[in-house]
Amino acid sequence: MASAFDSTLQSVRSGDVPALEALLADPSFFTDRLSFRNACISREWGWNNACVNVSYCAADGHKFYKILKAATDAGAVPTVRFLLEQFPARDIHVTMSQLVFTAIASGDVELVRPYVEAAPECVDACHAFYGSSIDQAFMHIRDVSRCLSMVEFLLRSGADPNNDHEESRGVPLQQAVRMSYPVVVELLERWGAEGDKLKLGWGAVYYGNSRMVMYLLKLGADANVVPSGETETPLHVAASKGHKTIVQVLLRHGADPRMRNAAGEMAVHLADRRGYSDIAEILKVSVVSDDRWRLRE
Repeated sequence: MASAFDSTLQSVRSGDVPALEALLADPSFFTDRLSFRNACISREWGWNNACVNVSYCAADGHKFYKILKAATDAGAVPTVRFLLEQFPARDIHVTMSQLVFTAIASGDVELVRPYVEAAPECVDACHAFYGSSIDQAFMHIRDVSRCLSMVEFLLRSGADPNNDHEESRGVPLQQAVRMSYPVVVELLERWGAEGDKLKLGWGAVYYGNSRMVMYLLKLGADANVVPSGETETPLHVAASKGHKTIVQVLLRHGADPRMRNAAGEMAVHLADRRGYSDIAEILKVSVVSDDRWRLRE
C-alpha cells in the first residue's frame, strides 16, 4: 500500500493539483504545517537548509523540497505554482538554486515564473558549480527562440546583464559569446551588457560555437588575435579541439596558418598530434598555398 508521501509524489508527477491539495491538507502530512509555511515566508527555510536551530520541523522542509523537485523535474507548471503559493519560499535562490536552474534549463518560461514570483532574487542566483541563472539558458536551451525568450524573461524580471558574481562562470555577454546565439548577444547588449564581443570570440572558438564565430568575423573580429593571457590564435584552438568547420571559416577570413604559438607550433602540428587528420590536411594545403603566395610577392 502506497504511503501518503508516495501518493503525493504520484499526484505531483501526474499534475493532479486537487488530489495534491487534499493530501497536503491532511493534518498528518506535515508535522507542523503552519510553522513550516511561516519559515518559508520569513526566509528561514532556504537560507538555513542545514536545519540547524530552526523553528520548524526539519522533516517538513526535506519533504517539501522533494515534492517541489518532483514537480519541477516533471515540468508540472500548475503544481509548482500551487506549491509556491501555499509555501512561498522567499529565499529559495540561496541553497535551493538547483530547482530554479532546472526550471530555467527546461526552456519553459512558465515553469520559471512561479519561482520568480515567490523569490525575485532567484533571477540572479549563482552556484559555484552551475554558474548563474542566466548561464543555465546558454548552457541548456538549444532552441534559439526558447533561449531568447528565457533570457529576455530573466532580464525583464531583474537579472543583472553584467552579473560578475564570483561563483558565476563569467559575465553574461562572455558566456553568450561562448555558448549561445548572435541574437542573444544582441539582446544582452540592448539591456546594457558590457564587454567587447569581438575580443570575446576566442571563447566561441574553444566551445565550437561556429555560428558565433561567423557572426563575429563578419563584424570585423581579427582571425589572428591572441587574447591577453593566451598563447595561441583562434586557429590553433580550433585545430586542437577538432572544430573543422571553424578552422575552415577562420581560414576564409584571413587566419594565418603559419602563425606559431608560444611553443613554436603551427595549427597543423596541433591537429596532427591530436589525430584530426582531416583538419591537418586542410591546414597543410593552406600552409603550402600561403607559402606560394609569399614567394610571388
